[in-house]
Amino acid sequence: MSITKAYILSELNRRLDREESDIDKLIERALRDITKKVPALRSQYTLAITASGDSYNLLTLEPKIRSIIDITINGGVPIDKISYADYLEKKAGQTTSSRSEPIEYCYYNDILYLTPSPDNVYTGVIDYVSFELDADSIGLPDLWEECVVYGTCKKYEEDVGNAGEKQWKLYNGLYLNELEENNGLKDKKETLGRMTYNG
Repeated sequence: MSITKAYILSELNRRLDREESDIDKLIERALRDITKKVPALRSQYTLAITASGDSYNLLTLEPKIRSIIDITINGGVPIDKISYADYLEKKAGQTTSSRSEPIEYCYYNDILYLTPSPDNVYTGVIDYVSFELDADSIGLPDLWEECVVYGTCKKYEEDVGNAGEKQWKLYNGLYLNELEENNGLKDKKETLGRMTYNG
């Protein structure tokens, strides 16, 4: 079995008494939140960034990467993610003198693009998961199903402006309890062994 978008949608509508039809972005945000909070679900890859090297084929360098959570450069704070269109626009306006430590990245068709182009050698650390962080490819084991439902309900309540209200507090509490319970499993290796990529 696997966690399905249809189930999450039906549960959100039932639990929140709604009639939503598209909650893909909410599911994606819930999945990203879960992976950020659960170290056992993610991995790291160290990328040697070369001077003026602004693109890297991650399919070749680390084929396990499906979704990037964060990228840090030389141990700093995570750099910002941008779209491919934004990257192309910024790249077109760059000159040799505008090279510096990268502050943004784009991950498109298995290629990692950095901007601005590096002016020096840097160490990048890619925090990633080996399943897609999208609504159509939920690769988490079944035991995460309720956590994804609670997280999606919480994100919905945030979007409708109810953060701090009773409904948001309820689902935030349920979500955090489920995270803690799943984090406390003694046999995490068995759990991770059942993780699959459904893409």
